Amino acid sequence: MFGHPSVGALGSSTLASLRAYLCDEVDQNEDDAPPHANYHLASGSERLLLNAMQLGGLAPYAKLNVQGYELDFALMDRGIKLNIEVDGDQHLDVRRRQRRQDVTRDRLLDRLGWTVLRIPAWRCYEDIAPVIAQIEMVRDRLLAEATNRTLRRS
Repeated sequence: MFGHPSVGALGSSTLASLRAYLCDEVDQNEDDAPPHANYHLASGSERLLLNAMQLGGLAPYAKLNVQGYELDFALMDRGIKLNIEVDGDQHLDVRRRQRRQDVTRDRLLDRLGWTVLRIPAWRCYEDIAPVIAQIEMVRDRLLAEATNRTLRRS
């Protein structure tokens, strides 16, 4: 948590100060290694997607726990909640359809206000740019919808 560059956006000066202190300590105690968060990612495709999202200016939370479910990546910005899942073949049944437990999980997250975007793992290896564009498109759509809801209320 302290390694996330947007920790100051949480509104806690204590957390922001602690992150700044830790970054200063890392700078003083390591040669030229920049401070970074170490996430336990399940696959190479998750690592590729995380790196591409960070390079693309997205600030994902990795491995966030929601109601006992671990989300691969979460984008939470101005009231939106976007869950990005990287799915390998283990997420498909013998008919190549989404496994029942994933469908059930997605329905629960939907009731909690999350939008679930599933990315096949192979796309992270093939050409990551369209994957990032898709994530940005979904995020922008959700932000526009949230803005429209706010405007209708006022």
